[in-house]
Amino acid sequence: MITTLSPSDSLIGSLCREVEYARFRCANIIQSLGSTRDHNLLIRLKSEFNVLEGRRMEVLDTATSLKKTSLSNSLSINFLIEICRRPLPI
Repeated sequence: MITTLSPSDSLIGSLCREVEYARFRCANIIQSLGSTRDHNLLIRLKSEFNVLEGRRMEVLDTATSLKKTSLSNSLSINFLIEICRRPLPI
C-alpha cells in the first residue's frame, strides 16, 4: 500500500486510504484469529479488530453526513461510502 502523500491529497482520498487499510488489516486479523492459540494474543487481536471496525463505521457515518450537507465532490463522497460498505475479504 502506498502511503506517500502528495500536495494535492484530499481529505476524502485520505479517508479512502484509511478505510482500505482498515479492511486489509481486519482481513489479516481474521486469519490470525483462526490460527492462534495464545489467549492474550486473541484478546489483543479482537480488540484491534473492534477498534478498526469502529473507525470504519465512524468514517461511514461522517461520509454519509457529508453527502447530505455538501453539493460539491459528490462522486468522491459516494466512492468513500462504497469503500466503507464493502464486506471484508474473508
